Amino acid sequence: MRSFFCRIFSVKFGFLFIVLILSSCSSGGGSAIHGTSGVPENNIGDISNNGNISTPPSHPESSSNLTSAPSGSSGGSTHQGPMISPIRISNLGNNLNDAAQQNGTPLTDAKPADIKYEQGIPISSLTKVCSGSRCLTFADWAAGIDERIHQQAVGYEYLILYKGAVVAQNTFGSAHTDADLPTLALVPSLRMNIASVSKTLTATAALKLLAEKNVSIDSPIYPYLPKSWTFGPNVQTITFRELLTHTSGIRSDQDLATAYGDLRNLIAQGINLNDKVPHYQNHNFALFRILIPYLNGFDSDGMSDPLGSLSNVGQATSLRYLEYMNSVYGNYFRISCTPASDDSSRILSYPYPAGAVHGIDWGDWMETCGGGGLQLSVHEMAIFLNQLNAKAFLSPSQLQLMYENLLGWDYSFNDNITITNPFINDTKHGRCLVKNGVLMNGTSSSNMNGAASSNGTSSSSGTAFSNGTSSSKETALLSTLMVYCPDTELGFVGLANSTLGPATLVVKLFGISVATTVNHGIWDDIVQNAYNAAWKTPSFL
Repeated sequence: MRSFFCRIFSVKFGFLFIVLILSSCSSGGGSAIHGTSGVPENNIGDISNNGNISTPPSHPESSSNLTSAPSGSSGGSTHQGPMISPIRISNLGNNLNDAAQQNGTPLTDAKPADIKYEQGIPISSLTKVCSGSRCLTFADWAAGIDERIHQQAVGYEYLILYKGAVVAQNTFGSAHTDADLPTLALVPSLRMNIASVSKTLTATAALKLLAEKNVSIDSPIYPYLPKSWTFGPNVQTITFRELLTHTSGIRSDQDLATAYGDLRNLIAQGINLNDKVPHYQNHNFALFRILIPYLNGFDSDGMSDPLGSLSNVGQATSLRYLEYMNSVYGNYFRISCTPASDDSSRILSYPYPAGAVHGIDWGDWMETCGGGGLQLSVHEMAIFLNQLNAKAFLSPSQLQLMYENLLGWDYSFNDNITITNPFINDTKHGRCLVKNGVLMNGTSSSNMNGAASSNGTSSSSGTAFSNGTSSSKETALLSTLMVYCPDTELGFVGLANSTLGPATLVVKLFGISVATTVNHGIWDDIVQNAYNAAWKTPSFL
């Protein structure tokens, strides 16, 4: 029986974002629309006069708004060749060729007139953006992403945003292959586990609640942990800021063992003060599944909380965490850590090429959520990013605090600059913040071991990619990425249910190159390198 080792980690790269695309795969259920959007109605709110996204008039009541696959779309996993044939381009009221007149419009000059609507969805007609002496043509940047993947994936999809409007998107491939009938084409409304991108949503909710309760991010966390827990050495020094920046000193070689009992044991274990340095650890954010309920007034007095078994407190805090998350995000989408009940509508994960291999269902993360496990669609990821920057969740000062300190984000980057320090603030074309997530399968290295969580439920476990080392047999079977560039108001959200790109693709982890025969198959360098290549001087456009 195969062992599956999951990982949620961060990776380094540099780029900015805006795109217009005009292509798609000619077979296999892909649809690339460079310059228009086929986003379903009400999945992204309207643009207000200042260019921000406003609250949608309605939100989905169910976990996803499933749409039918395009007619004749099989969504296979072995397609080759460039994606060149647009499947659907809707009439936006203006011919997109007219938008060429807007080429070179400075970033600060985008106006509401540049925004058109399709089924209530904001779509920008801009084709190019300039910064300094160079310009980025959206279609070039998007084509660069697709060319680097080269249809060597089972399925992937992304949206590129500028000031909250979709300027490019592509959806390619299958949510289910022929090995898992019925086959299902990947569509942007399908949900899946967004892995470590969950951390940014948890961080946002935590910052909102801390502000509401007048609790500083530099306050210690221990008053908001269960009274039944034992506090090991130096635990009382851990602050909320340290959890949000992975500097708490918490250490575990079983990084996805994040159930209630696992967290309880870690707190009892204590920390070494010398370990309070950046070290990616999923437990930092899983603890917010416990902290958020207590911050919000949860009282566990009188509840059963035995060691080594399923705790009533553990179950209750998981429910209270989801309740609060839905109080924050429920006007836009429903928060859940449980996959769709209908197996036929779940996105499964595959190696590439998938062949006859059955897809992986990552299962219910209800008892381990917080640092991973939230179920969202790529549309809902875009909604979150847009509403976050429309100040729907945090005040301007709170959002500034998040961005300046990378609270709930992994690192920042810029084009053509190697970032090894996650706190560097670059300004070549504006700073961009990155959050990615990965679930992996492969032979374990010395610091990746499967484990049974201490509450009696089984969990696949692995360490976060914090040390730049790699097992050559590890393969990404699911990856997600969210990027926002505050200076330019550019954003990217993407998800993939398989390894991305050819095995010879060079990947970098925190600036450390790994062997070209190792294919981690994730978004980061694909998106970064395509972005870098798309910035050109006007004479080359």
